[in-house]
Order: sequence, then structure tokens, then C-alpha cells
Amino acid sequence: MRILLLTESIPYPLDSGGRIKTYNTLRMLGAHHEVYCHAFIRDERQRSHEAALRAVSRGVTLHMLPRSVAREAGYACAALVSGAPYTVRRHFDAAVLAHLKDEYERLRCDALYCDHLSMVEYGRRLGVPTIIDAHNVEYQILRRYAARLGRLSPIRLAAEREWRAVKAYESRVYGAARLVFAVSDEDAAAIRLMSPDARLAVAGIAVDTDAIQPVTTPAAGRDVLFVGGLHWPPNVEAVTFFLDEVWPAVRRACPEATFTVIGRRDAPLARLRDGQPSVTFAGYVDDLERFYQGRPIVVAPILSGSGLRVKILDALAHALPVVSTTVGCEGIGVRHGEDLMIADTGAAFAEAVVGLLNDGKRAQRLGDTGRTVVERRFSLQAVGVQMQEAIERFVRQ
Repeated sequence: MRILLLTESIPYPLDSGGRIKTYNTLRMLGAHHEVYCHAFIRDERQRSHEAALRAVSRGVTLHMLPRSVAREAGYACAALVSGAPYTVRRHFDAAVLAHLKDEYERLRCDALYCDHLSMVEYGRRLGVPTIIDAHNVEYQILRRYAARLGRLSPIRLAAEREWRAVKAYESRVYGAARLVFAVSDEDAAAIRLMSPDARLAVAGIAVDTDAIQPVTTPAAGRDVLFVGGLHWPPNVEAVTFFLDEVWPAVRRACPEATFTVIGRRDAPLARLRDGQPSVTFAGYVDDLERFYQGRPIVVAPILSGSGLRVKILDALAHALPVVSTTVGCEGIGVRHGEDLMIADTGAAFAEAVVGLLNDGKRAQRLGDTGRTVVERRFSLQAVGVQMQEAIERFVRQ
């Protein structure tokens, strides 16, 4: 089959969960099909990554769609007038639609692969067989986030309006797609409630376990690490929760412990909280290996969101001990106390972190069993088989 894959952000370098997922999706699809990648960029410098994408696809086209406050305000107004979700409207461009139509016909493609809900509008308007890769159940992210804001917050009012618009849109487009991929059984169940007729398959997020070597250095015992983009509200909420409700108790029990946050330093949270004793905002990091080699405790204190957390899968693939909330490890299928630690209150989270800091052997055992989970369920081979079986069943026929 010839597949044209459309994604909202160039999937390289591999410095975020979404990019890792999309890049590995290109690899897995390319093992069986002719795949042509169309991706959006925000900066001309991103064109330097085109060669990396050509290595895993038959062709690459990059569409420039710059961002500005004025543009975002325009998208928001257009969304209000049309009733369409802002999440979708801000990624739509009529010129790109015309180009995709020409490319789809020139290449004689068999399907359009819409990577992220934000790309589905192109498939809907083209009227071609569409595969939707639902990285998340988008409305759930917004609904959970809105529920944690103050009742009179203007941000909450906007989020409440948006999650309802997104849910209505998801309900419509999932049922019309040739195939919808969900990343977990939990997400699949939520999609099925919205669109009972959706042709649905579960394919987890793939991790290149052949390329990732388990960390074998002895446990350092005093390092705690969070990895996540600080422009994303659930990550900001997670780090704030950890600093306010978890870290003070950890420091009282382990005064020499350190906490490092990997994420852009220009985010408001980093500017506000940087300089706090024993806490380091390390900024953007293109290679996590030097942080991983000290065998830190990786924390995922996520309170809202949806989908699978690639950074948890990455940490487990490195055989690192992880402490997560229930929401954070949703969909991975891990066992508390066996594969990682799960805690949902500040006190319980602190207790779990302190326990691992003080017991290096237990931390190492958790890491080893977590690595086994990823190898068994989330390797490129395992997820690739899931995807190909679904494509054969729903699309090729």
C-alpha cells in the first residue's frame, strides 16, 4: 500500500514523547508499505532534520506554519464562530489541503494516515480512506485539566468549552475513519463510548528496545528526575504538585537528595521555581543518557492527561525505577510494587520515593522488571505486528 502520513510537528529530533511515537510509527509502517511523510514545521532551521526522516520514508514534505499571538487569536475566533475545536482549527491551512490533494492523487495513495486528531480535518475534507492515530483521547486531557482549575478561572471556562467541542468532533470523525488506532485498552474503551461504530484497534507506543541498553551502573541512591515539556499544562501541574506536596517530605527524610527537571528553561514554571535548594531546572536536553547513567529515581506525578507516557516507557526501557500516579502510568499495564511504584497523594508519593532512595537493591529490581514489560509489550516488533494486523483487516480489504 501507499500511505501518506500527515503529522502536526516534524518528528525529529527524538526529544519528546510525541516525536518518538511518530518517528517509530514511520519505521513500522515503512517495513510493510510505501510511506510518504508530510509534517509541519515552525522554523526554517527544522528543515535540517529532513534527511533523518527520508531514512525511514519514501519521501518527505515539510510545511511551514509559523506561530504568533495574532495567529492564535485568529484561530480562536474562527473556532468560536464555526463551533470547531480550537485544537483542530489552529492546525488547518487551506494551501496545505490543496497540496495534499495533488500529492495524494499524484502518488496514487491508498490511505491518509492522520497522526494526531489535529490532522483529521485534512482527511475529512479530502474524502479519502483515513487512518487516525489517536495519541490520546483529547477531550479527556482537557476535561481533567479543567476540573483541577478554579471554578471562576477564565482558563477553566475556555477549557470547558474546548473539551466539549473536541469530544463532539472526536465522536464524528472516529466513526467515519477507515481505522482508528488507540494506544491503550483504556483509550479504546473511551473512544468506543463516543463512537460505537468506529473501526478500532489498539497499538501501543513503540520503544526501540534494541537500541536502548539497560543502565547497569550501581544505584547512586540520591537523584530524582522528571522529564517532560514544561509548555504542556499537565507537566506543569505535575512538577508543581511534586515541588509543593512531595519534595519537602523527601528532603526531610533524605537531606542530600537532589531533584532535576528536564524541560525548557523559558517556561514560566522554570523561571519561577529555579534556584530552589536541591532543585535544578536543566533546560532542554537532547540526550538523556548522561542523566540516566546515574540511575536516578524517575518520577511521573501526572494528575491529568490521557494516553501513554513515552518518558515512562523510556525510563523503564533503561531499567530505571519509576514512581508514578495512576493517571501517569495509565494504559501501560504495570503492577504496583512489581514493575514500578504507584502513588496518588503527596504523602504516598514521597514515601515511595524515599523508600527507593534508601533501598538500592529494590530500586534495581523494579527497573529490571519494568524493562521486561517494555520488551514484551512495547518493542518495535510487538507494536508493529499489532499495526500491520489492523491495517490488513480494516484498510487493505
